[in-house]
Amino acid sequence: MKILIVAHLNDEILYFDPQWFDKIYVCFSDMRSERANKRISKLMAGYPLRMELLGLKETDTLRDNYDYLIRKLKGIVEKDIEFWTHNPWGEYGNTEHILVHQAVLEIAERFQIGVWGFNGITKIEGQEEYPKKLDIDFLERVYQLYKKHHLWKERINFRPKHWQNYYKLL
Repeated sequence: MKILIVAHLNDEILYFDPQWFDKIYVCFSDMRSERANKRISKLMAGYPLRMELLGLKETDTLRDNYDYLIRKLKGIVEKDIEFWTHNPWGEYGNTEHILVHQAVLEIAERFQIGVWGFNGITKIEGQEEYPKKLDIDFLERVYQLYKKHHLWKERINFRPKHWQNYYKLL
């Protein structure tokens, strides 16, 4: 079973093709306003795949969020799974991406679970690579769903690539 664990809503289409996964977990999903939370509920009602929001808050301390995430991840461990997540540098240095990466690796090491990480279009010497073709049409439909519910940050320019590279972390 393939499990995707990402920091934020929309990370699943920015860095992955969510159709590959049996389950998607979004860690930081508790918005600061009731209005935003209602938009998230509407998005989730129309989301075409199985995605669960873990409810971490960007306003909480990193330590509290890390401990909470470790507890949550322990609860989803089962036989014959592999995790997919952010890379060690958080794609562009994003603190929440790095926190999620570190928590996933801690649980994976503890329970001997394989982990794959996003690597974009670059190659890391000596790492087992996994290039994957992306379904551009599906990603575009999910992107439009985010836009419809006003949950896409306009400063993020979404142009899905046809291929992305991933690499084996554990």
